[in-house]
Amino acid sequence: MTTTLDLDTMNLDQVLESVKKDQANYVPRSNKKVAAPAKPLWGNSADWFTFALIVLVVVDYLRKQVRWMTLDFWMTSTNKARVSGSVEETVDEPKKTTLRNRKKGKKARNQLKNKTEEVVEVKDQPIKSSAPMGINFYDLAKVYAVVTMIIDHYGYFGLPGISYTAARWTRVIGRTSAPMFFFLTGYSGSFRFRWTTWCYAVFLFVANAWLNLRLTATSWESLVMVLSVNWLFQNFKVDKIQKWYWHVLIFIPLALLEPFFSDTLRIAYGTLPYMLGIAGYLAKRNHYMAKYWSIATMIQHTYCAVGTFGRTPLQTQWICILCAVEALVFAFVFNRYANAKVYSWSKYVPVPLRDGFLYISRNALIVYVVHLQLFRLIQMKVWNW
Repeated sequence: MTTTLDLDTMNLDQVLESVKKDQANYVPRSNKKVAAPAKPLWGNSADWFTFALIVLVVVDYLRKQVRWMTLDFWMTSTNKARVSGSVEETVDEPKKTTLRNRKKGKKARNQLKNKTEEVVEVKDQPIKSSAPMGINFYDLAKVYAVVTMIIDHYGYFGLPGISYTAARWTRVIGRTSAPMFFFLTGYSGSFRFRWTTWCYAVFLFVANAWLNLRLTATSWESLVMVLSVNWLFQNFKVDKIQKWYWHVLIFIPLALLEPFFSDTLRIAYGTLPYMLGIAGYLAKRNHYMAKYWSIATMIQHTYCAVGTFGRTPLQTQWICILCAVEALVFAFVFNRYANAKVYSWSKYVPVPLRDGFLYISRNALIVYVVHLQLFRLIQMKVWNW
C-alpha cells in the first residue's frame, strides 16, 4: 500500500514540474488573425485564355469601327482608282440634241420624280423598331432554358431546403439548359458585338479570376463562350461548306477534344457550345447538315452528362429521355416554328404575366448574372463557403 502511494506521489511531482515548465514557456495567444498565403493572380490557364478572348473581341470590334482599317475601305479605294483611271483615258463624245433624245430626257425626269415621291411615301411610314409584344416559339425556348438553368444552379449551389437526392435531380433537369442556350446563340443569326454582353463577361471574369468569388466553376463561363461563338461566326461561314465530308472532318476533332477542353483547359462545357452553335447556325439557314449536327452533338452531350450526373439508373434514363427530346426539337421542330409569328393565344394572357415572360426571354443575360450573385450570397451566408 505504501509503495503505491509513493509511486503516485512521484508521478504527481513530475506532472507539477512539467506544468511549471509549460507555464514558463507559455506565450499569450494573439488576437491578430494570420493572413492566408497569397494565391497567384490568375493562377489557372483558363483565366489567361478568358482574358485574351475578351481583349481580342473588343479590339476586333474597335478595329471595324475605324474605316481605314477595314478590308472594304481598301477594296473601295482600289475600285475608285480603277474607275477614275478609265474616265481619264476615255473621252465621251457630246451627245446630239434631237427631238427623240429630248423626249427621252423628259420621260426619265418624270420617272425620277415618281420614284422620289414613292421614296418619300415609304419614309413617312412608321418603322418598327421594337420586338413583337406577343409570345412566339423563340420566347418559349429561351424561357425554358432560363428556368431549367435556375433549377440546375439551385442544386449546384446546395441552397438551404434541398436534400442531396433532390439536388442530384435538379442537375438532371439542368442538362437540357445549356444546349438550348448555345443552340439559340447559333440560331439567332445576329453575331454583332454587343457592349452589354461584353461588360457582363468582364464582370464575371473579374469576380472569378481576380476576386475568386466562385460565381461559376471556371472563369471561361457561358457568357465568355457566347462571345467566342459570336466572334467565330462573324469570321467563319459554316453554311458555305456544302460537302458532307468536310462537316465530318470538323465534327470529329471537336468531339474528341471535348475532354481536353473541359478537364485540362477548364473551358465550360468543352467544345459542346461550338458544336451546338454550328447546329443552330445551319438550322437557321436551312442547311441539309443541320439535323445531323444537332443529333450527333446531343448524343455526345448525353454521353458526357450520363457519365457525370447519372448516379442512379433512373437518373440515367431521364437524362437520356430529356436529351433525346431536345435533340428531336433541334433537328425537326425548331426551324419550323421559330420563324412563325406570335401565338394568337398570347394576347389573352394577363398583361403582367405576359410582360414578365417576355422580360425573362429578352433579358436572359441579366437573369443569368443576377441569379448567380444571389445564389452565391445565400451559399456564403448559410454555409460560409
